[in-house]
Amino acid sequence: SAALVMGTPSPSSTQSVDELTTQVQVFRSRASEAASRLSMLQSQKDQIKSGQQLIDIQLTDTHVIAPRPGTVLTRYIEAGETIAPGQPIIELADLKTLIVRTYVPLSVLSTIKIAQSVSIRVEGLKVLFRGNVLTVASQAEFTPKIVYSKETKQSLVYAVRIRVKNPEGILK
Repeated sequence: SAALVMGTPSPSSTQSVDELTTQVQVFRSRASEAASRLSMLQSQKDQIKSGQQLIDIQLTDTHVIAPRPGTVLTRYIEAGETIAPGQPIIELADLKTLIVRTYVPLSVLSTIKIAQSVSIRVEGLKVLFRGNVLTVASQAEFTPKIVYSKETKQSLVYAVRIRVKNPEGILK
């Protein structure tokens, strides 16, 4: 068997070192490529996550929530229609408390005071409704066409606004 002399590598060991060095360089190159790919994939993941968050916000913005409880009186838009910002969608009213406008002749005007407690009777209903006077007109007007009282049909009347409690929602 051949004797090894220190300091001079054999041709087969030089070849092995060269092969190993090449393999290390290949593995380092592959590791660098993998790190670059990982970085690129992480960037794509972040973009997708940002896109998903934007979609979630946009989806949340498609849900309409009433600003307060109430009853829908009129629906201006149907489901699936496109609307512009600020466009009304519904007419919403709190029917638990209503503002009623009525008209009184001059002969009754002096008995009505702001904040006065009053009872209101609605034709066709046996229930009395309680309320408080909000405003009393300072000028007379001709009886509006919507008033059908025989006593006030052709006379001057004063508008009175009354806040009426309607807890059962009988009045609409």
